[in-house]
Amino acid sequence: MQSFELIALHKSLYYNDPSLFLFTPGRVNLIGEHIDYNGGLVLPFAITKGTYLLVSKRNDKIINCYSKNFDNLGIISFNIDSYEKGSNWADFVKGAIYELNKLGYKLPFGLDLTFLGTIPTSSGLSSSASLEVLIFNCFKQIYNIDISDEKIALLSQAIEHDYIGVNCGIMDQFIISCAKDNSVMLLNCANLEHSYSKFELGDYRILIMNSCKKRDLASSKYNERLNECKWALEIVNKYYKVNDLCSLKFTDLIHIKDKFEDDVIFRRALHCVSEMARVKDCYDALQNNDLELVGKLLNQSHESLKNNYEVSCIELDTLVEAALSQPDCLGARMTGAGFGGCAIAIINKDRVNDAIKDIKNKYLEVIGHECEVYVARVAGNTRILNLGEDYEL
Repeated sequence: MQSFELIALHKSLYYNDPSLFLFTPGRVNLIGEHIDYNGGLVLPFAITKGTYLLVSKRNDKIINCYSKNFDNLGIISFNIDSYEKGSNWADFVKGAIYELNKLGYKLPFGLDLTFLGTIPTSSGLSSSASLEVLIFNCFKQIYNIDISDEKIALLSQAIEHDYIGVNCGIMDQFIISCAKDNSVMLLNCANLEHSYSKFELGDYRILIMNSCKKRDLASSKYNERLNECKWALEIVNKYYKVNDLCSLKFTDLIHIKDKFEDDVIFRRALHCVSEMARVKDCYDALQNNDLELVGKLLNQSHESLKNNYEVSCIELDTLVEAALSQPDCLGARMTGAGFGGCAIAIINKDRVNDAIKDIKNKYLEVIGHECEVYVARVAGNTRILNLGEDYEL
């Protein structure tokens, strides 16, 4: 879709010219999977797939919300001062107002809002966090609210916890709100300490491979892994006093391997400890511009997620195997919660088009339905777009 088409749609919906055009990215976690809740580090980056928003001011207290992605719902309207949950996507807008009201902000006038998301559905690239951060940036600009990117991340998480009712982590909102151009973020999800490393791909590109499989098991298996990790930590603490699994040294875990009566519980701990080491090594490799080592670490991460943490699936494994079969592929792994969603790969730029075609063919042959494969470009955080310039969204 072209930007002028979205602007024309906004005008046809509200008979009003937009005064603000915003874009907020989605995110990919390069490495550091399923260890954020075990005291581990993550290494995410923002991407140029995300959420667009056109805004017009109103003279009343009505908020009108329309999403091109949920065209069947039409325009959803509510009053700033009195609204109820609607069990639809506009609850994220209401949730942002709810959080600002708790801080003492009273929004003085209504808005006409038109959204367009370019993050594939059920891909695990964090469309909800992108939407949340976008809404707060919209309110920041329109209502002149003094609020930092870090605070926007925390408020976006609060929407999930307090209003939507989902007990999510902080990684998605934090990287999306605080991303820097051409960079990855090393983030400690426990205390929000973070640093950045340049993510310069040179002759290589990141491919995102969407399995197009809905992540049906992700939620239940997530809770199962949480409990298994708690069990593993209880065993570890009989011999080493640590606050979380990722604080344990690899040699210490191996030293008490025979204390784990259940091999499954040991393998869960093994993933956490080894993945923590891989995140640190990957961050160092990026600072040294060693993409070959980054690729090897991605491969090791996938093997551990598949065999030790058991959150992969045939769809994700097929994508990874298809990517690794390509010439000049440095590495590949599943990313996100697992049991569907996406995998990523690092491919030489001269091989990208052939690789995309071959990966799609191999996936269709094995799985029986199509996948999506596209190049991920590294993005910064929310930006204001030029209303007078036309470009592809």
